Amino acid sequence: MSSKYIPSIVLSGAADLIRKHGGDPIMLAQQAGLPPDSLHDGDLPVDIAAVLGLFDASAEQCECRNFGMHLAARNGLDIFGPLWVLLRNAKTVRQLLVDLCANYDIYTRAATLSLEPSGDGQCLCWDTVTRSGINTTQGAEYGFALTVYELRKFRSDFTPLAMQFRHAAPADIGMHRELFGACLSFNQDRNAMHFSVQDLDMSLGQVDSRTHALMRSVLRWDTATQQTGVAERIENMVRTLLPYSACTVEEVARAMGMRQRTLQDRLQKSQTSFKKIKDAVRYDLALKYLNSSSLSLVEISEILGYSELSAFSRSFKRWHGQPASTIRRQSMEPA
Repeated sequence: MSSKYIPSIVLSGAADLIRKHGGDPIMLAQQAGLPPDSLHDGDLPVDIAAVLGLFDASAEQCECRNFGMHLAARNGLDIFGPLWVLLRNAKTVRQLLVDLCANYDIYTRAATLSLEPSGDGQCLCWDTVTRSGINTTQGAEYGFALTVYELRKFRSDFTPLAMQFRHAAPADIGMHRELFGACLSFNQDRNAMHFSVQDLDMSLGQVDSRTHALMRSVLRWDTATQQTGVAERIENMVRTLLPYSACTVEEVARAMGMRQRTLQDRLQKSQTSFKKIKDAVRYDLALKYLNSSSLSLVEISEILGYSELSAFSRSFKRWHGQPASTIRRQSMEPA
């Protein structure tokens, strides 16, 4: 799996926000190299450089310097998809941050998160691992703002101990002060949010109803879904994980909070297997990516976990009766 992809769910709310400020989201997405479908379909793998390019262009063309922070106000940590499964049981801020950093690669390998010592507390550091020259201003502010908004669900006056940003300070830092506090540093050697010991020990045990409903919605663990059976729930998890990780049986079991052997036993009782489910998801996503994304055949092959394009091509023709190149060509023809 290439390290440049991130789930398109990160773009949730972007189209509406762009329109609100008088911009054209379709045009901006295309200029950034993003398929228009990625603005409303959270299932597509998109290049993180293109996402950051869209954020940057939106901020400039919509004359909205704080685009990333405004977008964060519309979203929540539900953008982490399956990773939220691992975060939902965190009892303290410290545990949430530890879980987030340890498992961030489930969400994307296009950026890194790390928790590092900072005085008596710790700091959360974020950066991209993609090619240099990308403007990460909006992306960094978006991610850190998401964190602040999420923690304010548990303590309305939460403010980081300090903030560091790689980019230069804007002319007006009013919104930055409101979200991140007075201790702001720009032109630094890292993007980092600092937490005091007291903040790290803040309890998250009393989850409010809105957060609980969000978890149930994101994870599809509501009553109706549980009644569909373990095979369907595992398929949902595979569908979400596959584009962004190796999606092994071990990884899926960990994300679902069960032992690998337990997962396999339950699938056996349902008269299926992890391999059958994974292949069925590959079958479906391959067609979806060909019709709805600008990913190349090589990229689709890589995303779906094939070591060679030829292996993907053979599988696709077996599934759909036509070469993948034929389907891609048909998808590009005018309606």
